[in-house]
Amino acid sequence: MKIHWRKGIPSVALTTSSLVICLLVIEVACRIFGLLPPPSRTFQFSPTKGYELVAGHGDINSHGLRDREYSVAKQLGTFRIIAIGDSFTYGSGVAQGETYAKRLEAILNERLRNGSTYFEVLNAGVPGYNTNQELIHLREVGLQFAPDLILVGFTLSDAELGSFGLKDVRSGRWLIGVKEWAKRHFALYAFLTLRVKRLFDLFESLISGGDVGQIGGSAVIPLRLAAKGKASPGWDLCRQSLQGIADIASSRNIPVMLAIFPLLIDLDDSYPFKAEHVLITRVGRENQMIAVDLLPAFVGLEPSSLWVKPTDSHPNARGHSIAAEAIYRGMLSHALVPLTVPPASNASTH
Repeated sequence: MKIHWRKGIPSVALTTSSLVICLLVIEVACRIFGLLPPPSRTFQFSPTKGYELVAGHGDINSHGLRDREYSVAKQLGTFRIIAIGDSFTYGSGVAQGETYAKRLEAILNERLRNGSTYFEVLNAGVPGYNTNQELIHLREVGLQFAPDLILVGFTLSDAELGSFGLKDVRSGRWLIGVKEWAKRHFALYAFLTLRVKRLFDLFESLISGGDVGQIGGSAVIPLRLAAKGKASPGWDLCRQSLQGIADIASSRNIPVMLAIFPLLIDLDDSYPFKAEHVLITRVGRENQMIAVDLLPAFVGLEPSSLWVKPTDSHPNARGHSIAAEAIYRGMLSHALVPLTVPPASNASTH
């Protein structure tokens, strides 16, 4: 039987246009009656990273960092640390000054500052970034500040390629552009994508072996597969990106600390991601990074007491403070920060 596929085009077009009109009507109604928060204008499309923070929006500075303003050139006697990472580093759910980067900066200056010496910890975290995006962000933004130390805040979702691979600009640039445009213009975007992600999490869990993705959602599956010795393209890219960060740092004689954050669940002997922490630590050390596992600093604590809210397990201000203290101790034990900071050779005095 011959199928006249062209006859189906009008039906598909009618269905698509009807769906679009329906969504537009719902969008307008939601805005009129305040049923959904307005669309986020925090992010914009990036041709290299997929998306990035909008400079000057909210508490984002002119360089696209969630931080106060910094001059590119360092002042005399300044020891500068660039912190890269995802939403844990950015500080989703907490104030700018409550992030572990800013708490670490305060701790360093309170305890180690001597005379004219000063520590700066620049927060270059971006929600949702994986390690490959962080590598690009370090190269494009972080290195211009001439850091004396690179701090990589690693979370167990950092090997994720994103739903449908939408964190890899090389394979889906135009689709990522459409996604970012929709995110900036439609309140329904966040509402619908959250529910699609939950379905995607379930689907990924089923095709990856059932138990692999049940805890932590689909974002942790690439790393969980790698820890089980299974093929994982996301982890392959993550490992290559860690090596890329190490290579950049080595070429500039900059030390790197890899701070490994636990998921804030089951913070006792039943913690389900011990093998993943071991894997990350080993790969970090193979790349000449100082790998510091932050899990021991959280063991024994009630997980929900560290969450920003009952439905969001990102660390709250207390969680960030605990992480900052553990990172500080790691820096001291590995002599990554000096007790007295010499004048920087490339500094300016403004």
